[in-house]
Amino acid sequence: KKMGEASKLGHFTVSELVSFTFQSFNISHEIKSLSFGNTFPGITNPLDNVVRKIGDGHGMHQYYIKIVPTVYKYIDGREVVSNQYSVT
Repeated sequence: KKMGEASKLGHFTVSELVSFTFQSFNISHEIKSLSFGNTFPGITNPLDNVVRKIGDGHGMHQYYIKIVPTVYKYIDGREVVSNQYSVT
């Protein structure tokens, strides 16, 4: 039975639904920039310019992010209140 035939009847098996889901969604993506606050000298954001691709349509992406409040102090006394983050 093909997916189209099943959908005409409104009935799907779990395997048909899973197969259809993977064929229909492309979760490949690019993160150009991700930050949590103002920039300051020397900051690096680990997810900037990250590209994730799934070639066969089967897979997933998860990002576990820990955000740390940060105060950057210039020598002249100015401060930038911001955040940094790590990713695992």
